[in-house]
Amino acid sequence: YPAKNTMPFCQFCGHEDAAKYCGQCGRPQGDNPPRPDVDYDKVEEEIRARGDAELGGEKVLFQGTTWPAMCCSPLMCSSTHWRISNHRIDWEHGCCRNHSDTVDLRRVKDMAFRRNCLQAIGGRGTIVIYADAEASENEVRLTKVGARTLYLKLRKAWTQMSAGITG
Repeated sequence: YPAKNTMPFCQFCGHEDAAKYCGQCGRPQGDNPPRPDVDYDKVEEEIRARGDAELGGEKVLFQGTTWPAMCCSPLMCSSTHWRISNHRIDWEHGCCRNHSDTVDLRRVKDMAFRRNCLQAIGGRGTIVIYADAEASENEVRLTKVGARTLYLKLRKAWTQMSAGITG
């Protein structure tokens, strides 16, 4: 039988062996007073940023900007801002980023990696993501330097999402 003021699991993050204070998120358990020197919201934010599976956190695979019209993109105010995580793909595009789209990885039907000889020499490539008909975009294309590495990470996250594995 556990001692008073101890719980087998953290009531906030679900971490095992959370005695008076959780070893994962640091929050007090039961009727224990909060620690004055700990900012619990900041700790939780850091855990989510790491992509901790216990909190169902998103792990960011890529965050950055691509320029569809190459060197003319700044003149046309046409850049694409990406945030790709292990749960979804968000991108803002158009003149002055006036369009925003999201594709949940559960909606992805297939993905492919394409590059020609010149792109291979330059380390570039294109990731093509095919989503189902209910998604906002049926086909998403991302061309960037280092696309092969991102493709492998994204494919792994997609496979885990399809199999129901989180984290």
